[in-house]
Amino acid sequence: MTIDEAKERSLLIKAVQYNLNLVLPPAEHYNGCVEIKFLLVKPGHIFVDYSGEEIGDVIFNETRLDAAKVFLGHRIRLPKQLQIAGQNTVILTLLDFKIGQDSF
Repeated sequence: MTIDEAKERSLLIKAVQYNLNLVLPPAEHYNGCVEIKFLLVKPGHIFVDYSGEEIGDVIFNETRLDAAKVFLGHRIRLPKQLQIAGQNTVILTLLDFKIGQDSF
């Protein structure tokens, strides 16, 4: 993320909350789900940073998105037409998540 993108994001997004649920077998890679809630001041160019290589389901404000179309270059783009001023929720299914390397 560039400095300009970080500045823009800080003006648009407030009060971010994460709820992370992982299945933790004795292995390096895990599957799980993360729910991200945030307050959006106004719709804009927003995305979730994710350094993992693969993502499963992407649900944004109760709408299932095509992960192949919105997950590009370690960014999960959140369509402006689905953004609402106020509370927004993103739910991601994590596939082959590697603790210590993959992050948000």
